[in-house]
Amino acid sequence: MNENRFVDNADGTLTDRAAQITWKRCSLGQQWDEALTSCKGRALALSLDQAREAVQQINQTEPFHQDWRLPSLTELARIASSSLNPEGVRISRENFPGTPASFFWTSSARASGGYEPLWYAMSFGHEGLRAVPSDSKLFVRLVRYGN
Repeated sequence: MNENRFVDNADGTLTDRAAQITWKRCSLGQQWDEALTSCKGRALALSLDQAREAVQQINQTEPFHQDWRLPSLTELARIASSSLNPEGVRISRENFPGTPASFFWTSSARASGGYEPLWYAMSFGHEGLRAVPSDSKLFVRLVRYGN
């Protein structure tokens, strides 16, 4: 991952200049602490419906941007590292501190032969990629277009 492609917006977000998207640095449930340049609190594991409701609430209360969303699988994969860091997480701790080494929701659906659709989830741990039902409890990282 090219670390130079990220711009710190000094508000708990990073802009990925190459992809022209902006990320919240903390997982949903955590709060950015600018003084410590770290995420405080505990990340929340939510079902897909709960994650979508949380995104809607954030967009209704956010003072500057109302277009946060779940990332696509491709977008989420862009911030993953190819190898585990010393803490066992496949993401830059400098850019995304406090990220759990676990699965995160994407907005990407997988075609399934069954009755229930499956959604792609990506782990920032060693597990990689998995297709999961919408009632799974996973973590959430938010993204938006632009800076």
